[in-house]
Amino acid sequence: MDKKRVILSVDTSTPVISLALLVADRQSNNTAVMTKKWQVESSVAEELLLNIDLFLDKSNVLKDEITALVVVAGPGRYAALRVGIATVQGIGLGLGIPIAPISRLLADSWDVLERKRSADMVTVIHDAGSTGIVWESFKRSGDGSISSLNLPQINAHSDIAQIIPEEAVLTGDLTDSVNESFSGERLSEGRFFCEDGDTVRALSALQCAESDRSAYLAAGLVDAIYVRPPHITKPTGA
Repeated sequence: MDKKRVILSVDTSTPVISLALLVADRQSNNTAVMTKKWQVESSVAEELLLNIDLFLDKSNVLKDEITALVVVAGPGRYAALRVGIATVQGIGLGLGIPIAPISRLLADSWDVLERKRSADMVTVIHDAGSTGIVWESFKRSGDGSISSLNLPQINAHSDIAQIIPEEAVLTGDLTDSVNESFSGERLSEGRFFCEDGDTVRALSALQCAESDRSAYLAAGLVDAIYVRPPHITKPTGA
């Protein structure tokens, strides 16, 4: 058994990238958690690996000390998700360590239910543009665990307000399209828990993974969670 458990978590599902690092020393029984997030300025491909290296260096952790990885696997932007997952897989395969792919919807529900203790149910919504709204509801059980109440659903923007549970706190993408899908009265009552400066999705994903360690898989088994399979055009002549 490793004397120290070091877990790096990565989220590239939105333009605000986040990292989280947990360092648990079994001998001293001390645990430290560090986080970092930033708005992408050029591209995820250019910025992610550099920022991971800087983050680890500032945290006084060597890359080969990492014992497990977590990645937010989607849904989200196709290219950014692929870069994030490929980067994490590269580290995982190189070090021979497991990876926990965590749904963005689950991570967002965890953030709300952990921080908004008065809430017992949350519905996370993801605006997938012309595809519709992806949503999933989660509930906190008596023992504090968080479980999904339904498989992720996709519905038209015009239908979503009538379909999702009325008693649930809402969180996720508060886009103009989503706002128009609900009555102004419903959202103005504090039903929508917006992402703020304290939101670090990579940390929420890490906490999800640690609450259920069966989430960790061999690095080669990790893949992105898409709303629909991406359409990739083959190069001419291929």
